[in-house]
Amino acid sequence: MDPIPSIQAMLAVFPSVTDASVREYLTVIESMLNMADLSCRPLVANMLRAAAGSAATGERRTILLGAAETIEAVVVNPVNPGVTWDDDPVPDRKPPTAGPPARRRPTVAADEFKRLNTRTASILNVGGFRPTLDPAASHFGLTPLGFPGEEWPTLESKPLLFVCQMNLAAAPAVPPLLDGIQLLTFFVNPDFGVLSQTNGSDWQLRTYSSLEGLVPLAVPCGAPKAKKGFECRWEVSDDHPNHDDPDIVVPDGMRRPRVTLENIARTKVGGYASTIQSEPWWDYASHPSNPKYCLQINSEAKAGMIWGDGGIIYLARGTAPGSHDDWFLDWQCL
Repeated sequence: MDPIPSIQAMLAVFPSVTDASVREYLTVIESMLNMADLSCRPLVANMLRAAAGSAATGERRTILLGAAETIEAVVVNPVNPGVTWDDDPVPDRKPPTAGPPARRRPTVAADEFKRLNTRTASILNVGGFRPTLDPAASHFGLTPLGFPGEEWPTLESKPLLFVCQMNLAAAPAVPPLLDGIQLLTFFVNPDFGVLSQTNGSDWQLRTYSSLEGLVPLAVPCGAPKAKKGFECRWEVSDDHPNHDDPDIVVPDGMRRPRVTLENIARTKVGGYASTIQSEPWWDYASHPSNPKYCLQINSEAKAGMIWGDGGIIYLARGTAPGSHDDWFLDWQCL
């Protein structure tokens, strides 16, 4: 099988993903090349160098150039092209001699490890202040905005529960995945036990690129309601990954330090997912849209929004070309 088309598709998404995701893709590319004809390696190495030339950061450029050198470094045996080696192909038949013990990889400094694994998150504080009564304010369980004439989302003709509205135009920090969105609203089936992975049936995430022209939606008769509605305020904070987060960064050739980083398990946009059981499904199951986490909705007892036993809803956006309007969900509880 020719791996080149698949590798070209992976390289196309590099500008929109993190360095950690790029490293994961490079691992997949190396695996594909291990099963392909060796003549593919110089071509892929040149493709990586071209991607490095347009990289947005020096760190991304270094990653891609290093991968290109590694891929191209495999030497082909001119007698038997199926055999590869890095140095002398003749095995050393001399008995091994005792040598100095292998050196352990150095451990990255705790402060450097923390720096590499810090993202800014905007946390949503529910209530606790005099409300502004601004219809566009972020809130739980009040009245959501929408386009004039836009209908309330339903499932089998029954209205969904409105959960929250997030005014990203007012948020102090928004991840690049949410660029171009000024407001989003989230609805869910109040009787859920299992939720669909994709948007549009038993849950709906709606996004709006501008606040201009939005109006309060008409609440249909019999629509489920929050225990109590609360206006919310944003707060900015540094956030860090949980121990098993796939986006943890450890420099090549280094070991991670024995240090615990603080993850903020709150309703937030950006930062890292506050996993309870494992990473979300999109981090261990491939999907053509290549979903990436961008926000989470925590259980908010004040508003009566509880996901199982103190659970959290995680939301991701598609990053593959043509998938930026695709949204995905996972949720976990204790």
